[in-house]
This record gives sequence, C-alpha cells and structure tokens, in this order.
Amino acid sequence: MSLPSFRAPHEGAPPLAPAVPSAPGAVGPPSAPRGGRPGWVLPVITATVVVGLLLALGIVAGTVLVALRLSQGDDLALDTYAGSDEVGGVVTDSSGAVVDDGTGGYDHPGTVGEHTVAWGTWDGGTMSVGIDSAEVGGTIPGHEDLPRPGFTLVSVEGTVSYEGPGSLVLTDELWLGAETDLVYVDDMSPGVVPGSIGELPPLEGGGTVAFTAVFVVPTGEEDGVIIDASSGEGDFSWELP
Repeated sequence: MSLPSFRAPHEGAPPLAPAVPSAPGAVGPPSAPRGGRPGWVLPVITATVVVGLLLALGIVAGTVLVALRLSQGDDLALDTYAGSDEVGGVVTDSSGAVVDDGTGGYDHPGTVGEHTVAWGTWDGGTMSVGIDSAEVGGTIPGHEDLPRPGFTLVSVEGTVSYEGPGSLVLTDELWLGAETDLVYVDDMSPGVVPGSIGELPPLEGGGTVAFTAVFVVPTGEEDGVIIDASSGEGDFSWELP
C-alpha cells in the first residue's frame, strides 16, 4: 500500500510572472474621479444658480416698478386693455358741438344719426366717421338666401370725411363691426352690397364718401345691437335707434 503524498501550500503551482515596469511615457487607463462625481455636475449647478438669481432679480425689479407707478397715480389698466371704452378721438353732435361726457364708449354708446367721431390718421390727417341710419331685418337683393334661419340682417349707412395730405385708404384706417351680448361680427358687405368700405376708392383730402355695412346677428339679439367703428387711435360705438 502506498502512503498519500503531502506537499506544502503553493508547492507545484506555476511561478508568478515577473512584474514588467512601464515604459517611459506610457499612458495608463483613466482612473475614476475621486468621490464618484461626474465632471459635468459642477457647471450645471453653477448655471442653475445663476439663472435662478437672474429670475429673482427680474421679479424684484418688476415689483419695484409697479409699486413706483402706483405711487405716482398711473392707471395700469390702460396699459394692458384698450377696449371700446377708449374713444380716442373727438366726438361731436349733429350741431357740431364737442361732446366730452364719455359718449361713444360701449357702456355709453352714441346715437345713430347724431354723433360723429374724428380720429387722427397715420399720415397726420383727420378722419371723421358717422353712422347716419340703420335698418333691422329684410333681405339683400340678389342674396335672398341671407340671412340664414335663426339670424337677422342689420344694415347701416354711414359717412367718412377726410382732411389731410395725400389720400385715405379706408381699409387701412377704419374697421366696422357689430356687437350683441352674445356675439361680435364683422362687416360682411364686401362683394354683397355696393358701397362697402372694402370697395371704395381712396378718399382725397377734403372729400366725403358714403358707405354701407351689413351684419348678421342672432335673432332675438337685434334690439341690443351696438355698431362699432375702430381706427388706430380708438373705438366708437353707436346703439341702434
């Protein structure tokens, strides 16, 4: 019987390869940053802080400006809303007398056939606009299909005068609409009735021209129709008689 053989630990194991020194100038594999933080984190944090500071400064500056303007009595509402309550022109009655009691605003409309509004134009002239008459109901010759069931036709006749250099292109300076408690509608007269603002030639200085405008409003709302004229300077409203 043979006896078992014993050997010392590591006896017979292959010898370890000798360490080879690195060649001069050799580049080893990159080591991970200490602490495990990627290199892009710090710039992102810095940028976020800077943006936050700028936003905070903007809010503070805006608050200070608003407080300063309020302390000086400024009406900030007029800077953010220019509705039909701002006539922006000179209002006269049928006698030519100036009316400065707020007539022409939506809550205090002028009267058809009575009030005229004069506005400045882009070229330094003056445009005067009046609604001379209005008719509710009826149809348009050649367009008997208008209005559709459930709607009512509103037709108005008006006048525009111009004083100033050159000529006035009406579609560049004057826009018409009709308003009720439910809707606001634009003038639909171009191509439908003769004499619409969109089809009239330029108005020379010292001239006056008549126009026609047509609106379609929901039936039942015609008694409260407001006719609106707008320019680059303001808005004027007339209530139907």
